[in-house]
Amino acid sequence: MSNPRIDINQVPIEWDTERGTFTFFGLPSTLFWINPSLLTLLRPIAREVGVDLFRLMVAHSASQGTDEDFHAMVSTLGDEFTQGFLNWGKAVSGAGWGTFELPHFDPVNKLARVRISNTWELLLDAGEDERWGCPFIQGKIIGIFSHAFGTTCWADQVAISYDPDDAYIEFQIYESRKTIELEIEAIRRQRRSDQERKLQLEVERKTADLIVVNKKLGKTTEELQDAHETLRTYADGLEKKVQERTDHLDRANRRLQETQKDLLIENNVKNKLFSIIAHDLKSPLGAILTTTEVMDHLKDGLSREKLLDYAEKVHETASQVHLLLDNLLEWAQLQLGDHSVHPEVFDIRALVDEVVRLLGPVAEKKSIALNTDLAPRTVYADRNAVASVVRNLVTNSIKFTPANGSIDISAEEAAPFLEIAVRDTGVGMTADQIKDIFALHQKTSTRGTEGETGTGLGLPMCKQLVETCGGEIRAESRPGEGTALFFTLPLQAPQ
Repeated sequence: MSNPRIDINQVPIEWDTERGTFTFFGLPSTLFWINPSLLTLLRPIAREVGVDLFRLMVAHSASQGTDEDFHAMVSTLGDEFTQGFLNWGKAVSGAGWGTFELPHFDPVNKLARVRISNTWELLLDAGEDERWGCPFIQGKIIGIFSHAFGTTCWADQVAISYDPDDAYIEFQIYESRKTIELEIEAIRRQRRSDQERKLQLEVERKTADLIVVNKKLGKTTEELQDAHETLRTYADGLEKKVQERTDHLDRANRRLQETQKDLLIENNVKNKLFSIIAHDLKSPLGAILTTTEVMDHLKDGLSREKLLDYAEKVHETASQVHLLLDNLLEWAQLQLGDHSVHPEVFDIRALVDEVVRLLGPVAEKKSIALNTDLAPRTVYADRNAVASVVRNLVTNSIKFTPANGSIDISAEEAAPFLEIAVRDTGVGMTADQIKDIFALHQKTSTRGTEGETGTGLGLPMCKQLVETCGGEIRAESRPGEGTALFFTLPLQAPQ
């Protein structure tokens, strides 16, 4: 017998009657009565931890995984965020989340307003004396719009109705430094403070009791004051010791976190270095070794032309290894924080001419025209870093441009920056490829038009170098139409 199944808003809901299971969106799920089952489950928890902390804990739990929700909104559920968000709302409405509206969305000023009607949370505590609102939905909204606006956001409840015929809640979303984690910590900190005050009051009450007892025993006022002062001094000393210990643990924890971060960075650098040494250095060095062994074995029978051909191959391979080592060392310095920036004023055209003279023979060998269109113009940046960027971008263009193509280097002022462009007539890239070319964690290196190899370090390193100089880098490309890489440099030193 087939399992019962329905589709609501393109969401499959299926029951397996033999196994006694129920799936929603293909994920294991269950059906609860909101009242009394779910309310009976949650009410004692809210009372135990307090409604304010309970709200934030539910919101924090709901905000986890909203990166996956957001990704689905802008990829699977819609062409852009607002469409994807409303389609997502339609999907989850099949699970009793209510209906979602987006009456206001301003991504420039990072403002939005969301209205949810008939959500299960409003129906859950409608009859409660102490209502806790919709913290689950609030957490989802905070997480999703923080991804949508690209910054931390907060959602304030600005309107709510428990009317069974018109139950709704509205949230105002805006950019904020507030986070759910910080709000939870603030409540916990306040509760600790309250506990300390309660303890202090208890100590003072006990002190007063001792005074009464001492009076009953005929103790003198001076003796009572001494006892009270001793107890107060002890409490102050204990509080000081606790604070000192807490400060010590905080410092130790920060040092541990910094050490862990440094170790992680060093380990990533080490792994990347080992990977490059094992794969990208081994092949060209092996080729040099093989060629020189052949030259040595056949040295007496080789013609001058053949010897020059072998020598050219060794020189080309050695040049590749030299460029790889330059990039490798510069990248490792960037990752380990050893790269020092020395900005200065220099002529960008002179630097580009140097790179063209260096790489011109490489381009000429593939019959690629290497053209420049730059007027003399000064910029303020680290000259060595910029040289490395231009060299890598031109090398990359040569790699992916077929024979008889062209590479054009130009510059245009966009005050307070100068934008340098490297355009080629190469194979081009897809939108998905462009998205990952500056990400080191993605393996984006591919072979060139004549089988040239790479490490994937060049463009991520260029991005870091440009940013250390105070600029930005971006790419434009379409398959079969070539690629254009743009980066900016400051025209002058900051005032």
